[in-house]
Amino acid sequence: MKKKILMILPLLPFPPKSANQRNMVGAIRLLREMGCDVRLICKLRRGQQAEIADFEKEYGIKIFTTPYLPSASFTSMLARAARPFHWDGESHAYFEKNIQELAKQHLDEFKPDYVWVSYTYLWPFRKLAKERKIPFIVRSHNFEPRQLFQEFGGGLLLALKFVPKLMTEWFSVKFSDFVFAISPREEKIYKILGAKNISVLPSVALPFILKENREIYDKRPLNMLFMGSNYNIPHNAAAAGFLLKDVMPAVERKAPGEFVLRVTGERLPDSLKKFLAPNIIYEGFVDDLEGVLEKTDIAVIPSILGGGMQLKIFEPLACGIPTITSPRGLAGYPFKNGEDILLASSPQEFADKILMCRDANFRKKLSQNALAKSKSLFAKDVLMEKTANALNSL
Repeated sequence: MKKKILMILPLLPFPPKSANQRNMVGAIRLLREMGCDVRLICKLRRGQQAEIADFEKEYGIKIFTTPYLPSASFTSMLARAARPFHWDGESHAYFEKNIQELAKQHLDEFKPDYVWVSYTYLWPFRKLAKERKIPFIVRSHNFEPRQLFQEFGGGLLLALKFVPKLMTEWFSVKFSDFVFAISPREEKIYKILGAKNISVLPSVALPFILKENREIYDKRPLNMLFMGSNYNIPHNAAAAGFLLKDVMPAVERKAPGEFVLRVTGERLPDSLKKFLAPNIIYEGFVDDLEGVLEKTDIAVIPSILGGGMQLKIFEPLACGIPTITSPRGLAGYPFKNGEDILLASSPQEFADKILMCRDANFRKKLSQNALAKSKSLFAKDVLMEKTANALNSL
C-alpha cells in the first residue's frame, strides 16, 4: 500500500530556480520514485496559478494553494505581541486562517500517513497533525538564528529577531516526530536543542544531477564558474565580491589569459559589475544549469557567509568538477582537502589553488575522488534509504 504524504511548503517551488526550491522539488521527486502518494499545499504568489496543472502533471502530484496575503495590520501585530510563539513573523504567517483551514481539509480528506513540512518555521501545522495522531516530519534548510546574523550583521533590531527565531527552531525540532537536518553541522545544533529522532538528509536536488564520470581536458583557457542564484542575497554578493575584487586580479597577474571566470545568477549589482573584465563574464540567470556545468573545468565557490548546505558548492562536486571553496562551506560533509576538493580561506590561497588546477592530471584526480565521495553521500539509493528508514521508524 502506498504511503500518503501531505507536504506543506511555504510557497509554490515551481519552476525550481533557487537552491531551496531545487531541494524541495527534489524531495517531491524522491518520494514519488519511492512510490509515495504526495499531496502538496502551499501559499501562492500572484501570477502562478496558470501553471499549476502543468506542474501537477510533470511531477505526478496534487497541488492545493491559498493566496499569499500582504503584511498584517497594526492591530493584529499588537495581538501577536501577546503570544510569544507568534513573534517570529515567518511562523506567524502560517497561523493564518486560510492556510490552516486548507491543511485541516486535506488532513481529513486525504488522511495522510505523514505530514512533511519544509522549513522549521512551518511548525504551526504540528498541532493539527498531533490531533489526528499523524507523524510530523520537519525538513530544515538552515539554522535560522545563525543565518540571520551571518547574512545581515548585528544591531538591536536583529538581536530582537534572534530570540523569536531561536524559539521557533527549538519548538519545531524538539516537538516534531522526526527532523531531517540539511547538514552534519546543523544536525549537531538540533541535537543540542532537543531533537530526538534526527538524521542528515542532504539536498535532494543532488541525486538528480549526480554523474557517473567526467572527462577532464588539458586546454587553455580553463573555464571557471561561480554560481549565485540571486545577488540580493548577502552571502551570494559577499562571495562574488571576494572573488571578483580580490581573487581574480591575483590569478590574472600570475597566469594571464589562462583562466576565464563565468558568473551566473540574477541581479549582480553595479558595484560588482565594474570588476568585470575580458576574463570575467557575467551570464545572469541560466535555465540550463547542467549545460553550464558541462562546460565548466573548475568551480570556484568562496563561502563567506550563510548557513545550511550551499548547493552551489555541492552541485559541481556531484558532477565531478574540481571545486575550490572555503572550509566553512563544507558544513560538516567529509570532503578531504587535496583529495576530493581544494579548500582556501584568503584571496592568495584561492589564487594559489586555482593555479594548481593548471595540471590536468591533478584535476582528474580531484574529479574522480569527488565523484566517488558524492556517490557515497548523495546517490539516490542512499537518500531513499535514509528517507525510508525515517518513515518506517514512525
